[in-house]
Amino acid sequence: MLATLVEKYENEHWPIDTSRVDPIDMLAYLIEEGGHTQAELAELLGRRSRASEILSRKRALTVEMIHNISSTANGGSRRSY
Repeated sequence: MLATLVEKYENEHWPIDTSRVDPIDMLAYLIEEGGHTQAELAELLGRRSRASEILSRKRALTVEMIHNISSTANGGSRRSY
């Protein structure tokens, strides 16, 4: 219940305009702040080159990639983001 109250307070006092959040910048931020590596991202995406292409904006994230990252971040079997 406390988490819900904190979330409500933060949303009212410090709203985040998610329409201006870049997904690749957010992914890079989560990797850095979470103490993760590009190699760990590559494990989620299947190949090291794929992770590099995503982070350098040479390849777009697919729905499947987003699902793999999201499910891991939400308590999946791999180290969470």
